[in-house]
Amino acid sequence: MSNLLPKLVLIPLVDLVIADAKPIVSIFQSNFKSEQISCDDWAIGELIGKPIQEVIHTMCHRSRANCSEDKILTLTKNITHQLNAYFGTNTNNAHTKEVDIFLHSLQGKGIKVGLTSWLSKETTQIALKAANLLDRIDCFSHFSAGYHHGTSPDIIFTLMRQMGISNNEHVANLGKTKYDALRGYHAQCKWNILIAEDKENVRWNAYPNTAIVGSLREATAEILSKSAGSDFFKILNNKNRKRGK
Repeated sequence: MSNLLPKLVLIPLVDLVIADAKPIVSIFQSNFKSEQISCDDWAIGELIGKPIQEVIHTMCHRSRANCSEDKILTLTKNITHQLNAYFGTNTNNAHTKEVDIFLHSLQGKGIKVGLTSWLSKETTQIALKAANLLDRIDCFSHFSAGYHHGTSPDIIFTLMRQMGISNNEHVANLGKTKYDALRGYHAQCKWNILIAEDKENVRWNAYPNTAIVGSLREATAEILSKSAGSDFFKILNNKNRKRGK
């Protein structure tokens, strides 16, 4: 394998590989309403990507709701149960042809593909099995395994260890949220690629990246191109230039 290519490419499960966040937001919303926790879809959507309990804690705090530990545990259990049912039965969760091409293109060149998931291990496995991906992904990990959440790179380092990779120069991180981008930045991944349908929107310039592309197909091309894999420190330099520094 060329030294220009990464040895491991990491992608988030939800939004990029299977499903989209809208039905998931609805599950959170209905549970919050049943407990009289005020929220809106935008507020929940901004938190998607964090562990379930963290989302619940944050929404309880923002709405000044009286959320005991028992209530939080009950909400976590109910939401997890509904997510399991959704991912296990919803045919919309089948992975796309674009994901097939992505896996074939990278794994065909000896590149390992790993998944990060903010869902529980059980829910992640249910989702991967329903999408016929459980045996096609080289490794996966989830935030409920005890990692620091949000922008911490811990989950990336764990997947690197699973694959026997010690050098972040050999890792590409893909994502669709600010949390994805910041995790890749803090892990100092050589490739830190944001995927956004509205890639020309200047709001994405606020998050460190080596490239902003419009689709998984474009991300694949970016990874496999000879010019891909900008030096990590270019991320910060590019970000500063965009700010006019």
